[in-house]
Amino acid sequence: MHPSLPDHLPYGGTDKYREHIAEMLSLVSVEAELGQTYCGMQDDAGLDYSIRKIIAYIRAAHESLRDLKAMKVDQARREQSPSRLAAE
Repeated sequence: MHPSLPDHLPYGGTDKYREHIAEMLSLVSVEAELGQTYCGMQDDAGLDYSIRKIIAYIRAAHESLRDLKAMKVDQARREQSPSRLAAE
């Protein structure tokens, strides 16, 4: 999660992170097919562009995955907080 944002702001749910990751992986698939086409056409510029886009999509998916994991850890920690245990 973004370190400069306060804890009380909503970041979206875990489903939003998964949705974004799925979208990025889908775009990787599209670019991979385009890259294969560029290989067949011997279009090295197109191939280079496709590979750079694949790398960007993977980085975005990886960042969202790290945020998803952090959100799950934070949720688990909040569920185990002393105030919640005292209320029970």
